[in-house]
Amino acid sequence: MSRCATRSTSCGRSTTPAPSPRRSRASCTRATSSASPRRRRTSGSGPSSPRSRRRTRAPSRPTWSTAGCRPRRRPTPRRARAASSRRRSPRRRRRSAERDPPRRGPAGRAGTSALPWGTRPVSPVSPSLVSSPSSRRRRSRWRLAVWLPLIALALLDAPVVADDARGRTYHSWFSGWGRTPYALDRVERFTTPGSRIDCPTAEIVRYRGTHLRYAGTARVHKAFLPRLERFEELVAQLATEHYGRAPRRIVHRGAFNCRRARGRRGRISEHALGNALDLRGFDFGPLRGAELPEGVSRRWRWAFQVRVRQHWNPRRSRDRIHARFLHRLTEALRGRPDIFRGIVGPPRPRHHDHLHLDVAPWRYAMFSYEPVPEQN
Repeated sequence: MSRCATRSTSCGRSTTPAPSPRRSRASCTRATSSASPRRRRTSGSGPSSPRSRRRTRAPSRPTWSTAGCRPRRRPTPRRARAASSRRRSPRRRRRSAERDPPRRGPAGRAGTSALPWGTRPVSPVSPSLVSSPSSRRRRSRWRLAVWLPLIALALLDAPVVADDARGRTYHSWFSGWGRTPYALDRVERFTTPGSRIDCPTAEIVRYRGTHLRYAGTARVHKAFLPRLERFEELVAQLATEHYGRAPRRIVHRGAFNCRRARGRRGRISEHALGNALDLRGFDFGPLRGAELPEGVSRRWRWAFQVRVRQHWNPRRSRDRIHARFLHRLTEALRGRPDIFRGIVGPPRPRHHDHLHLDVAPWRYAMFSYEPVPEQN
């Protein structure tokens, strides 16, 4: 038998197949293989029995006729990026959209860009790109429009107090310069960044308390002493109304410390002048010769401690009475500029365990707390 007889093509003609017309994928037909399926050998039944034919007969396997079908196009990078974004989480999709915003051309259609290929438009959400001078001017005008009213409110002695939607009381305001004269108001607070600061120690004295005792000596300025005496009177009054007696000791973290203000390279701290005190809490002794206020549990007849770190935001129901005392004391100090002008407390950075109290030339209060129910 000749070589041509074994093939379906005729001899003498070119074996290269003629190009078939391009067809769409919908026109690709499904053909059935004409080859007879392989039959299995079964024991116990002859090949001519109907049972054996029913067992050995296999269904015809369909095959796809791909002759003339249009090959599937490889996805472009944009399609691949869109397909991958569909598989991402919503958070990753938002980040990807902020990092790679869709390009818009003159007609406003996404995907059409008037920029040359390979370049990206300047986007304000991309920190790695340098913005144009016009966008910088717009941002500077926006900042000026935001800060000018706040500065005007500060100079007009109009504090800004915000209330959280959950009921949290949040004080963060600056009410301008102090109205009552004070000996340390004329001391220069601002210095050149990187220069050496000089802290005067001639008028720094050691103070142990007048109406209440301090747990450790506090080194403060002489002009700061009358403020501390009024502070002790206020603490004794509120503690007597709250616990039935005044605290035995005032626990603090220190007063005089020659350093710059944290986060302010060009300004010295009020601690560098001996004009501030960091309050940690109070120590109470057992109740003797007096009665507890109405509604207070008898467990508070014995000695206990009150700390800003544990009791400002109490975790246990039994500590709510201490949280109310600290919140009430702080609110009273906020309305007494004759005692302290500046108050910083939780949750401000580096103030989670103490209250910063000073007599700076300006008034400010920065602290927040959640209201505590009236249960002891």
